[in-house]
Amino acid sequence: MGRFSTVILHVTVGAILLAPQPSFPQETSQANEIVVPESILRLRLPNAAGKSILSPTGWGAAYNTIFGGMGYQTDAYPGGGSDADWSFGAGIGDPVKLIGAQGHGTIYDISGFSQISLGGKLHRYLGRGTSVAAGAMTLIENVDDQNLGRSFFIVVSHTLQTVDGTRPGVGRVHLSLGAGSGQFASMPLATRASLGTTGGTWFFGNAAVELAENWNAIAEWDGLAMNLGMSYSLPLPGFYPAITMGIADITKNVGDRPRFVFGAGSALRVF
Repeated sequence: MGRFSTVILHVTVGAILLAPQPSFPQETSQANEIVVPESILRLRLPNAAGKSILSPTGWGAAYNTIFGGMGYQTDAYPGGGSDADWSFGAGIGDPVKLIGAQGHGTIYDISGFSQISLGGKLHRYLGRGTSVAAGAMTLIENVDDQNLGRSFFIVVSHTLQTVDGTRPGVGRVHLSLGAGSGQFASMPLATRASLGTTGGTWFFGNAAVELAENWNAIAEWDGLAMNLGMSYSLPLPGFYPAITMGIADITKNVGDRPRFVFGAGSALRVF
């Protein structure tokens, strides 16, 4: 039973909750016409699809939003089988004006609701398509086969301002770089026993490129292995459904074979 499939939902659902366009000073001509500075017209913000598969980003849920979904993966670890789990959470605050706060939980035993982990992060939009977040993917858990302890992280994400996306105001290339402990630095117990590998790099990074509107191709190093995938967000205003799927551990660092991972979820502004 692996924690990695549920991280898809933490990242995907959190990433699609974009900060609203910040309020900028406006210049007024003599005819009282609003003149928006050229620098603002050229601003590119993240698109609505997921930016990573198994690693965090600097963007997150905010503005009184709740979210939930499910994750699935095949052959999680050596000798293991397929896993499914549920994720849920909420985001409050304003990361543009002050700070956003996201809390999330994962139920690993969906039949008995007996194995649960909790985490969260604080995130802040810095301007010019850049956001930073710090928190814990896992702060509290009672998952019997992982025992990686608390997983803290800090990450910076940026949308390139020099590459146009499919729509005005949206960027095409999104990058993240971060560092963390726990699941970013220590192999699962099954991997330690089977492959004799114990540690990760502590550092992680991800890159997402928009191929079509709200459709991203993703590549990442999650601290333990290389992953490739895609994410799509359905264009439903105020509802934010998203799907992420990919191939995890293509370098076979964590398991004896790559595994298919899938996540689907949605978010809703409460008020």
